[in-house]
Amino acid sequence: VSPSVIDIERYGIDPPSEDGPFTVGWIGSPTSQGQLETIRPVLEEHLAAGGRVTTVGATSSVLEGMDVDRQPWSEATEVAHIRSFDVGIMHLTDTPWRRGKCGFKLIQTMAVGRPVISSPVGVNVEIGEGTGGGQLAESHDDWRVALQEFRGSPELRKTLGERGYLAVRDRYSVQAILPHLERALRSAVA
Repeated sequence: VSPSVIDIERYGIDPPSEDGPFTVGWIGSPTSQGQLETIRPVLEEHLAAGGRVTTVGATSSVLEGMDVDRQPWSEATEVAHIRSFDVGIMHLTDTPWRRGKCGFKLIQTMAVGRPVISSPVGVNVEIGEGTGGGQLAESHDDWRVALQEFRGSPELRKTLGERGYLAVRDRYSVQAILPHLERALRSAVA
């Protein structure tokens, strides 16, 4: 099994800015943006506490009525937008379809040295918590606690961000997986 991978050279660890509000970020497509609505109360509380929520690739219909920093997705700007996050999120309700998702949002966020919070669904368990690059959150209370811990501890964000980056570099990058894939293909041909 070969995991989803990124070109780590395109991302690269980058310390977050200490300026501005604590930013919770999400990247994805309109087909998955509805998952944000399931944690809407937590995100509303985060905004009320002076935080920021940034979405990259979502339409204006998600989290309607909330003061969300909505960014369009483009390949040219996605990495810069992810670097604006203090923590990346990937909430999923537990369904057979979502258990098969690849965790790409987590991999992208960890590739710039940011920690992640994800639902314990499918590969999210292995990528987010299993790498040491993030925390799992199931209930609204879990999400609140995780956000509070990250908001209150730049050191925790830095530590988990570094662990996540190393995991992406070593397990979820083209550079790490290509030699394994090449060996498998050569073996199959032989």
